[in-house]
Amino acid sequence: MNGLDATKIIAEKLPNTKILALTQHEEKEYVNQIFNNGGSGYLLKNSKKEEFVNAIESVMSGNNYLSKQVSDLMLKDLLNNKEGNSTEDLSIKLTPREKEIIKNIAEDLNNQEIADKLFISLRTVETHRRNLMQKLKVKSVVSLLKYAAKHNIIEFD
Repeated sequence: MNGLDATKIIAEKLPNTKILALTQHEEKEYVNQIFNNGGSGYLLKNSKKEEFVNAIESVMSGNNYLSKQVSDLMLKDLLNNKEGNSTEDLSIKLTPREKEIIKNIAEDLNNQEIADKLFISLRTVETHRRNLMQKLKVKSVVSLLKYAAKHNIIEFD
């Protein structure tokens, strides 16, 4: 089970529990999902000791907490979009690893082959595939590949 799923289950079964996510993911999609699933805080694994303490104290006091690094990234993105300076279209942003997974799917590799090729676990590949399908709101691999082709993530020969 990944952290997003665990957060949702814990929040549903133990609604008074405070959940502080500790992660390596800086992407706003992950941040949004943690808070939407019932999380109270979001902290990066490379945070300094003081920030760990501040995050725990903040969440235990009933407040939400967002890592300084992630907060800065999200604010920058918000300001870019507000000012119309964003050069990207409004499509969903995929992480480099997610793009890599899609490319391997397009090469007709199964989950185990992708895991072996990328030196990650089968479970991690399955999680990436599930997250991609949810993020892009698609129900099939064909739809996933159509999205990838439309957004120049993959090319068909």
